[in-house]
Amino acid sequence: SGENASAETFARNLVVEWEKDTSNAIHGRTELAYALERNGKRQLSASLMNELHRDSDRMTARDRANVHYMDGLLAYERGKYDSALAGFDLGLRLAFGAPQYYRALALLKLNRVSEAIIELHRLAGYSLILNSPFDADFLPLSNRRPIFSVKAHYWLGVAFEGQGKKDEAIAEYRKFLDTWKAADFKSKELEDARARLALLTGTAAK
Repeated sequence: SGENASAETFARNLVVEWEKDTSNAIHGRTELAYALERNGKRQLSASLMNELHRDSDRMTARDRANVHYMDGLLAYERGKYDSALAGFDLGLRLAFGAPQYYRALALLKLNRVSEAIIELHRLAGYSLILNSPFDADFLPLSNRRPIFSVKAHYWLGVAFEGQGKKDEAIAEYRKFLDTWKAADFKSKELEDARARLALLTGTAAK
């Protein structure tokens, strides 16, 4: 899609810019690997990640955490949720405070619903404390946390609906839709939340 192509262009420019920083061993390559994967260029993405792992000896512990976390993200994109969770947890050894969106989704996909709900609740209510290890602001996609915090309500709705907790599901869908009520972009989550909410409230009214 155009969005994925734009993300790849942005990531390539990021690599060029970060290569000027000799203290940075990653140079934006994790972001580029993710953009390539989302753009259907899996072999190029895998090659880039192999390159990063080969360079890991000269990385800081924080840089290695970044690479491991990206391993988790790429595994998640490929539907390998056990591997995704392993990558997330390895990457999060230095990021022991902040909840993580894709870790929560991996737990949900693995039917570890109670754990996923805890992580999603934390994400929905998390505020940055300006402490890097806790905020995990050095990990891939950390700049998307405000978006992920909103989407957490959608996934909480899905989780509660799967448990048969209609009232809780309805409340979370409404929070999600109310937050993005003026959205001028297309979103699968928005469309699905509207459909699920209509079905649940229609069922509840009978």
